[in-house]
Amino acid sequence: MCTRTVLVGVLAGMLGGCAAASKTDRTVTQADAEPIPSPTSAEAEHDAEAKEKEKSEAQTKAEKEAKRAKLTRDLEIARQKITQAQLALEHQKADDESSVQKTAAARDLAAAKLEDFEKRTAPMKLEKARFALKRTEDGVLESREELEQLEMMYSEEELGDKTREIVIERAKRRLGRAERGLEIQLTELQNLEKETIPLERLELQLKTEAGAAEHQSKERSAEANLLEKRISLMSAQAEVARIETELKNLDVE
Repeated sequence: MCTRTVLVGVLAGMLGGCAAASKTDRTVTQADAEPIPSPTSAEAEHDAEAKEKEKSEAQTKAEKEAKRAKLTRDLEIARQKITQAQLALEHQKADDESSVQKTAAARDLAAAKLEDFEKRTAPMKLEKARFALKRTEDGVLESREELEQLEMMYSEEELGDKTREIVIERAKRRLGRAERGLEIQLTELQNLEKETIPLERLELQLKTEAGAAEHQSKERSAEANLLEKRISLMSAQAEVARIETELKNLDVE
């Protein structure tokens, strides 16, 4: 009786343990079979925004670096343009100074020639012409007196003498040449006074005025050229300042 009771208890215990084990196995199997919950839509949106932001920041940085590189190149070019503009300004100054000096020298030379003509050349030409005319007049007078003397030397009785005729004719020819020479010199003096000297004076005056006008024109051109070169230099300096400011602002961003 007791032995049977023990056997029944053992069997019951074994059956109970198997049932418990089976239940446990079913629980584990169900747990393993359940799917892992997926991330929520909010988390996915957050991840996408983070990636997009990272991509945008990388793109912005690349654009910024590219802009910096371009500005750096532009700055170097602008500085070279300043050097170029400075050299152009210096060369323009030298060229203009040389040109202005040449036109000033030409103007002064023309003025000096005009002054010399008025004070020395023209008076001397007139003086020489008048002196030559006076000498010719004296020669005419002497020839006339000589002819008169020769005619007085020979009397009426010797009128047919051949020698007398030759001497008288020779004196008359000399007198005629002297008178003709006097007429020519008088005409030359009149032309010198009324035509030659006034024309020479006018020519020198025109050269003097042209020299002065050319000098003034060259001075005005020199001023305009220098102003143009200074503006170019200022523009180059302004461009350098602009690029430097843009680079500073790029670092602040």
